[in-house]
Amino acid sequence: MRPSLAVLAAILALAACGEVPQPFRHDDSIPRLAVPKMTRGVTVRPPADTADGRALAESLVRAFEDQEVPALVGDGHPFGYVVEGELQETAQGAQVLWTLKAPDGTVSETAEHRVPRATLEQGSPILLKRAAMAAASRLSMPLADPDAAPSQMPTPQAIDRRPTATVAPLRGLPGDGDSSLTEAMKRALGRGGLAIKPEGGTYLVEGRVTVTPGRQGEEIVGVAWIVKTGKDGAELGRVAQDGSIPKGRLDKSWGTMARDIAEGGAAGVVEVVLTDSENHGGKQP
Repeated sequence: MRPSLAVLAAILALAACGEVPQPFRHDDSIPRLAVPKMTRGVTVRPPADTADGRALAESLVRAFEDQEVPALVGDGHPFGYVVEGELQETAQGAQVLWTLKAPDGTVSETAEHRVPRATLEQGSPILLKRAAMAAASRLSMPLADPDAAPSQMPTPQAIDRRPTATVAPLRGLPGDGDSSLTEAMKRALGRGGLAIKPEGGTYLVEGRVTVTPGRQGEEIVGVAWIVKTGKDGAELGRVAQDGSIPKGRLDKSWGTMARDIAEGGAAGVVEVVLTDSENHGGKQP
């Protein structure tokens, strides 16, 4: 649940360290991200505020769908990956240089998308999508679902050295948000190097979600991940995220949105945990 990259996270770190900002880490009426698929979702920003710009963005979204990538056209600050474009129009047609950006704003991939003028003027969705297929294929390569990749079990010695964390179950979220976001955060923290325990972890991670009205047809979702000591509940730090989503999106399956939120928040949570663990030799005072 972003400078222009879409999400901005702030780690309110250990009291001794003061405030340490860390960037990191999706007006379409069809919530395509509502269906979990085996890739991360993306938001495509129109490369220009023109009819051609919108048509090119929509054609790329349709081409992404053929690649099994959940995608939508949006202008707001989304969660997850973002595709931005630079449009050049000539008498012969249009050319877009698309740039895929990860949730932290880094460039993951680029691709060129050329459309003849006749295709633009005809406006055929089939022909426009066909022209976008090569770009969508290239841009989808970095979008493999980390949860679908084979995982290697760490050795017992490595497990023993990992800080342990318990993720408190979220409550009261619409749709399947309680279970989807809780489980997505557990997996993301596990990939980040923490050992997840159902209860009794050295660290406790709590999530809080707020929803406020956004632009027409949108809502702003704020997520705060609070890191506490498992022993006495003392707060060590928190990671804050926010992003815009289509109104009513949360009432459906959270799918890739839960994964994108968790991945964005997990980086900050892991940093807070590792900093505290190193300061105390892996043990809480």
